Amino acid sequence: MTVIKRFFREDQGTATIETVLMLPLLIAILSLTVDLSLIFNSRAEVLRIMQDTNRNVSIGRIEDAQTAESYVKTKISHLAPNAMAQATITAGVINTTVWIPASDLMMTGFFDSILRITLTLSAQHMIEDWEA
Repeated sequence: MTVIKRFFREDQGTATIETVLMLPLLIAILSLTVDLSLIFNSRAEVLRIMQDTNRNVSIGRIEDAQTAESYVKTKISHLAPNAMAQATITAGVINTTVWIPASDLMMTGFFDSILRITLTLSAQHMIEDWEA
């Protein structure tokens, strides 16, 4: 009986048990942080590509909206293979919109609610020397 009482009174190893109990939570938080960081980084890169494309249309390096659309798709294909892009020119303004499934941008994919999100990015730029 004294061995059992001593076992329950002993406090050595409690830090190890607490660590083992908290480890799944720490891994989940780390995974969420990594996935969200990748999403935000990719979002910034895609937005830069869209703005550069719009600027190229504005100064005449890219001729029309269809060429701009395919250019954006090509440039972001390494980041988001399932992304969709649309470019339109209306009243002297090039408008490019890209839809990216968040699942394309995540590394771990542990969180189903984030996987179902579709990011929508849009950029506009006025075309220089546009004639109505």
